[in-house]
Parts: sequence; structure tokens; C-alpha cells
Amino acid sequence: MNAPSSELYLYLKKGRDRGAGIDELTRRFGPCAADLAALQREGWAAEAKKGWWVDCASTPYKAARVRVKARKTVAWVGEALVEMRGNPLGALDGDLVLFKAFRGDHKAVRVLERADDHLVGFLPTPDAFLPYRRHQPEFSVLSPRPVPPRTLAHARIAAYPGPRTRGKVEVVRELGRMGEKGVEASAVLLERHIPHAPSPDAEAEAAAIAGRERGWSAEGRLDLREEPCFTIDPESARDFDDAVSLRPLPGGRFLLGVHIADVGHYVREGGAVDLDARDRGNSVYFPDRVVPMLPEVLSNDLCSLKPDEDRYAMSVLVEVSPTGGLSHPKLAASVIHSVRRFTYAQAQAVLDGADDGLAPTLKAMEIVARQFHKKRVALGSLDFDLPEVGIIFDDTGRMVGVKPYIRTMAHRLVEEFMLAANRVTARWLHDHGFPLLYRVHEPPDSQKFVELKKIVETLGLAFPVNPDSIDARDVQKLVEGWKGAREEPYLNEMLLRSLMRACYRPENLGHFALAFKTYCHFTSPIRRYADLVVHRQIKRALAGERLTVEQKEREEEALAELGQHISLREWGAEDAEREVLEWKTIQLLEGRVGEPFEARINGVTEGGMSILLPEFAITGFLPFSGFKKEFLFTSTLQQTATGAKSGKAWRLGDPIFVRLAKADPVMRSLVFEPIETIEARDGRDGRDGRDERKRWEKRDKR
Repeated sequence: MNAPSSELYLYLKKGRDRGAGIDELTRRFGPCAADLAALQREGWAAEAKKGWWVDCASTPYKAARVRVKARKTVAWVGEALVEMRGNPLGALDGDLVLFKAFRGDHKAVRVLERADDHLVGFLPTPDAFLPYRRHQPEFSVLSPRPVPPRTLAHARIAAYPGPRTRGKVEVVRELGRMGEKGVEASAVLLERHIPHAPSPDAEAEAAAIAGRERGWSAEGRLDLREEPCFTIDPESARDFDDAVSLRPLPGGRFLLGVHIADVGHYVREGGAVDLDARDRGNSVYFPDRVVPMLPEVLSNDLCSLKPDEDRYAMSVLVEVSPTGGLSHPKLAASVIHSVRRFTYAQAQAVLDGADDGLAPTLKAMEIVARQFHKKRVALGSLDFDLPEVGIIFDDTGRMVGVKPYIRTMAHRLVEEFMLAANRVTARWLHDHGFPLLYRVHEPPDSQKFVELKKIVETLGLAFPVNPDSIDARDVQKLVEGWKGAREEPYLNEMLLRSLMRACYRPENLGHFALAFKTYCHFTSPIRRYADLVVHRQIKRALAGERLTVEQKEREEEALAELGQHISLREWGAEDAEREVLEWKTIQLLEGRVGEPFEARINGVTEGGMSILLPEFAITGFLPFSGFKKEFLFTSTLQQTATGAKSGKAWRLGDPIFVRLAKADPVMRSLVFEPIETIEARDGRDGRDGRDERKRWEKRDKR
């Protein structure tokens, strides 16, 4: 990172270890508290003592964000990782702390800036507040009042904790009891600072739009109402933003149509709805709640491509050759008429042979989708089919179980058509010279693949590629090489962690995982702001607008800032969705403490094993202290644990029978104890965990 060039910083730097007081700096540069705070957050300057500022490069002072863990507090201070026993300053996760270098170490001096002034947490008793984020200090509650057990609350920090003093909070709002519909989602949205409701201005503007926009004129649009198209979505979907059509052409060719809700027709750039959507960046999907990017009157009604109704769309029409090649693309603002709303299950039933008037079209779509997939894989496109589950709720909203997410041909068909439309759109806009937000997935950091190589080879598996020059085909080789191995789930997870996160940028850097040179998001403007931006650029290009070099540069600068914002919003939403699903699953398992489960070893640490429950797609911890009659020698490099007495070895990927000892929804953790491995690696028979499983199943039947 280059040092800042502001006069304020250069003045501090010139003073070297002397520094300067805030009064002196204010006289010289005017009000500068905000600029100093920014320099401090970026690590260039620090308030060494109250009102006295120094340059970090010339003094022993450094500012760094801390992470509060179970028994220690850690921070990266410059290039050094500093670990402190306990939490000596009473800091909260993310606080900016001043450190001073002393005899080769760094000493925490004081908290400079607090990360939050509000917290989400539990009320274990009326006068105690336990932050949702793990390992944070407990607070006292001002003006406590009786609350039901397991209540979650949003609170304002009235007094921050100190080294020996307890912090205090004032409860702003009780969110409800853990397990009630939408409570966990509300808690995580507040914790992650994700907007969870439309602004009043956006709601008012959306209502006004819905009140006046009810005609469907084809003027200035391509009229595709006679082109049979339909939607395929999850059963629970209420916003239908994409429809597909396929018409045979001479010579074994097809005309593929991908028709996307024309959100831009209704959402004016710079209006209240647009600014709200821009801030959100995307919709967020939880097991028991959806937080839409747009007000529901637009997302679920006016913009949604409902069956048997005319709707405005942005259409991509492209010819498909018998081998899956794409040619003669046409993009247009259109008006369409969806003839059917299929669920994935309904579409799959037709593909499997159910009688339906649209069966010939769907079966032809399957042929085309398979051709698309074949060409993608030949390019090096990655296709991870990782296990996923969803929560099952009864009619009262109570969690009753989980169900696996099964990816059928109907899902793959829609995926392939959306990928094709996105790719065609990106190339079309690129050829028209318009700046756009590309969907970028950069090549992985080679160092991460060097580390992955060590793990894979230690497990006795081949790593037949050069980690210093990885391409998508190399990753395909790796996945094929360990396919079917016991370690496969763990290695797929490690591989995904080694890849970069996809993001939005105005530079065309390609998409590594898809092996596409040019790619963008076009197909989901109801739930992704990036797609709405792309739609607007298409309309400008269709209108014949031309940009000067200066205009293009200004737009690319604005797109860079926007891309960073919505990428961060997307990552936050993904993490929030995963967090709530895991939290709800732990609550579900709370009622099954004491039961045996067939599991797999998903990792070995010095203190225990990471245990994967495939049925629930969730991991927990099995401490070695649970092996009462066996001392275990471990190798974290080889991912093995070996019994000192029996010589029995447990290793990554092995099946194992475990008993759920504890499910803690507050700490969001699962703890297991061993019953017995399903098959011992030394070939000796042991008491089989299946016997205990059968006893539990008989008990349940009684």
C-alpha cells in the first residue's frame, strides 16, 4: 500500500518521533479530526496519547483491529501476528487498538475506536446481555425487566467494558425468542448491518409505480407474446425473473430465448427504490424469511413474469447449432406472455416422461442444455455438486427436519441457459464498447495451491499439476483425481477455500471457475443490483448512445466503486444465509442430544476431530477427551489420530459412529462423543455403532 500524499500526513511524517498535538494540527490545516481518524484506521498515523498524533512509520506506535477469541485476543500489527492472553483491554471484536512496540513485542495500550455502538445478543437473565458474536464479554442491562427464556435483543452500548469493568447496554428492541419465525434472520441482519426493510420513501415510490403501471404496450418493443415461454423455479418462489423459450430451426438448429424481467422499466435510476436497491445490493434468502432487494409490490407482482399475463422483459435471442455453438445473438426490450409456471419438480417429472403439452419443448431443452454443459466442461469449467440441505417447517412454522437439496436435470437446464445468456450479454456489451460490471473470478493465489499440494500428497493422493501456474483444467484434474476417495468432501472444501471469491469489476478479467473469458450477470435483476446495471447499459446501447473516452473513464471509475460495494453486500448476504441455516440446524439437533449418528471425520486437530453429519450437512467437534480408555497420538499434517493401546487409526474421511453430547444454539456449536468406528483400519472388529443406532430406532418406533 502506498503512503498517503496528503499535507497532513506529510507534516506528521516530517515531525518523525516528535508528533504533533491536535491544536497545532487544527491551526495549520483547519478541522482535521476526520482525516486523522481515517489515517489511523489505515495504519498510517496513531493517537499515541490523548490529543497527540504521531506517524506510525517513524515511531513504535501502530493501530490494528483485534479479533477476540475463546482464550486470547489477536491482531495483525504491521507484519506481526500479536497474540494476547485473555482480553486485557476488554475490547470487542473489530475494535481498533493502539499497540506499542517494546523489546521485540507489541503491548496493547488502549482502545482507539470502537467497531460498534449497538450489539445483538441473548438475554440469559433479565439483567445480563451476552453478545451474539462468540467470546465477547458479557454486559449488564440497564433497566432490566422479565423476559422469556432464549430471548434475543438488539441493544445500544451505554458503557464499554474495560480491563476490569463490565460494560452496560440498554435494550432497544426485543427480537423474539430463538426458534420463532424470522428471529434468527433478524438477529444476523442486524449483526451484519444488512438493511432488513425497505425505506418508507422506497415503499411509497413502489406503491405509486404499481398504481400507474398496468398497461402492456408493445410500442418500441419486440413483441414475443406468440413465442411460447415459461418459468421454472423453486416451489416456494414468488418472484419469477426469468422465462425460457426454444423454437426449432432448419438444419437441427434452435432459437433459444432467455427472457428476463425488465426491472429497469419501473425502477428509475436515482429514485428512492433504486437507491434502496443499490444499498442492499441483493436479496437475502433465509430458511424462514426472504429479504427482497425490491419492495414486494414490484418483486412479487409488477416485475414478476407471472403465468398467463403479459409482462415487459429484456430478451436474449440466440441461435444454437446442433453441437451447442451460439451465433447471431439479438438483445431487445420485449413484451412476453408466459404460458406456464413450472416448479423444478414439475419440470423434472415431464423430463422423466410425464404427459404434458410442453414435453417436446422441455426434452429439446434438455438436449441443448447437455450440449452447453459438455462444451463448458471441455473449456475447463468447474462444476461442484456439494451437499446442501433445507429446513422443513410444519404448518405452524416449527422446524421438524431437514431435506437434502437434490440438483436435477431441471435445475441444470435452467443453469445452463442462464449461463449462456449471461455470456452472450457480456460479449455483446463488450463488442458495443459499453462499460459494464463484469462478473469476475480471478485465478487463485499460487501459494494457497502450494499448501493444498502438501495436504493432498500427505494423504497419499496425487497432485498432478503445477501449483505455480494453475488453470481451470488443472483444477478439473485434481477433482477427478480424488473423486470417490474418503477424503473427497474435505478436499473439495479445501479446494473451494483456495479459490478467490467472485466479485463485480469494470475490468474484464475473465471468470476462472467457469472458464469464460467474458462474463456478466444479466438474468436476475429482481434480486441482484448488478444485473439491473447491466440492463440499463443494454438499453443505452440499443438506443444508439455513444460514449466519449472521458465519459467511459468516468463511468468505469463509478462502476469500480459500485462493484466493490455490491460485492461486499453479496459476500455478507452469503455468509448470513449460511450462518442462519447452521444456527437453525443446531436448534433442530438440540432435541436429539444423546442419539447416535453415522458421521465422517472431516478434519483432525491437536485437541479433537471435526465431525461431519452428512444427513444435516453440518460439522461439530469430537474432543479427544471423549476417548476414555485410549490416548491418541495425532498428526495434523497427515490428518490422523492413532490409539496408543490399540494401534487403531482414525483418519480424514473415515466413517465413525458418534453420539451427540451437546447442541448449544447460543454458542452455535455441536459436541460429540465416540461410540465406535464403523470399520477399524487395523482390521480388528470392535463394538459396532450400528447396534446402538438400531436400539434408538426401535425406541422411536415404540
